[in-house]
Amino acid sequence: MEGADMEQLLVWVKKLAVFMILCSYMEHLLPAQYKRYFHMCTGLILILMITSPLRQVLQGNIGSEVSCLLENLRTGSQVYQMKGEDGKRYQAYYMKQYKAAMTEQIRNLADMSGLRAEEIRLSVNEDVSSDSYGCPTEVSMNVLSEDGMEADNGSKKQFRQLLSQQLGMAESQIHFGYSG
Repeated sequence: MEGADMEQLLVWVKKLAVFMILCSYMEHLLPAQYKRYFHMCTGLILILMITSPLRQVLQGNIGSEVSCLLENLRTGSQVYQMKGEDGKRYQAYYMKQYKAAMTEQIRNLADMSGLRAEEIRLSVNEDVSSDSYGCPTEVSMNVLSEDGMEADNGSKKQFRQLLSQQLGMAESQIHFGYSG
């Protein structure tokens, strides 16, 4: 497992442990007649917490392929940083692949939302020494409904929120246009 995956797993296990400790503490504070309801509720919450990683994968979170490309981009840039022209070409190639994967993920998210995303322009932090290297800094695109007309504001707002959550960026960094 990569470092980021291991860190996510550790955070998940810590959340489960804290939840279980709090539940056992709360159980001692409750009167006996309410304990079975408490067990039922906490059991349902525990099931949701345990299955949350699976739900994230099934919902198509951007994580998998894009984080793999980002990791290649990070490690590749560090390895090839000192090799001159070859290193620059390597970085340019992986940055292009990374942006293409991000663009495809944005299109998939639009499709899942019942929208079409066209003319996607993606800006990414390309400063190798930065901690946020490879993170998207700005996204702009034309958003259409399935029939090719301009999407309504409610759909755009929901899509902006989804993108913000999936890409880990502020909603103000996501811009929509329409050229019809």
